[in-house]
Amino acid sequence: MSKDLLIGVGGGEGVAPPGQVLWGVNIVNSYYGPNGLFPFVVPQGVYSICAVTVGRGGYGPGHTSGRTAAGGGGGLSYRNDIPVTPGETLTIDFNAEHVGIRRDAEWLCYAQCSAASRTGGLGGKSLSVIHTGGGNGGLGANNTGSTVQRLGGGGAGGYTSNGGNGGGHNTTQTTSFDGGSGGNYNASFNTCSGGFGVTLLGSRVPGSNGVPVGSPYPPNVNNTSTALRNAPPRGGGRYGGGAAVIYNTTSGNVNGQSSGGVRIIWGEGRSYPYNALDV
Repeated sequence: MSKDLLIGVGGGEGVAPPGQVLWGVNIVNSYYGPNGLFPFVVPQGVYSICAVTVGRGGYGPGHTSGRTAAGGGGGLSYRNDIPVTPGETLTIDFNAEHVGIRRDAEWLCYAQCSAASRTGGLGGKSLSVIHTGGGNGGLGANNTGSTVQRLGGGGAGGYTSNGGNGGGHNTTQTTSFDGGSGGNYNASFNTCSGGFGVTLLGSRVPGSNGVPVGSPYPPNVNNTSTALRNAPPRGGGRYGGGAAVIYNTTSGNVNGQSSGGVRIIWGEGRSYPYNALDV
């Protein structure tokens, strides 16, 4: 297991300055991998937090594994104004079913990972009424023929929309307003990609060219290089994109699920989905 941890914490007496903390855990080549539990100590002066959680996308197997669908996208849930106590320890929980934040056994915000099928994970109020909002992960493309085909992964759930569905030989890729679009099938080179992930910075975050982006970490889409024609399955984009299925002579889970993610923010005027950029 690998972990990325970016942290910006305000301290001191009274009310803390704005801050944020982010976790991303990736399990490589295994859907049901080891669990990950990480402590988060609420900074001094912080009495309320906002959070977003994204479940992991589903894995992409080889063509001899008996699996006939690409991985679905992980769900996304966000929740604002969660009351906390300075100095208390919360648990960031990454497991095979959910990614989220707990106070002891109580979930404060959590999202569902893609199941061991093309189905996307649940998010937002579809998963629990405790959430302020969020969307479900998109479907991985399904095999519709007698032979295993190139199948795009489902996109991660969004803040106000569901993730897009993956495209394949006989299915059409769909996009998402503020989640991850589905992976696309490229007929010219007979290849496809995993589903797009979703940013943890909120809905419709401007890209470098001013155009809103679904994720800063997309998978390869519409590959045109001939070297990629028989490439192994593409993993989904970070965070929460489902993995693709591409013709491969290897059986089993030849491409692992994408990373799930958790981000906590605090500070006056900050909230999801529209006021959550880094400070």
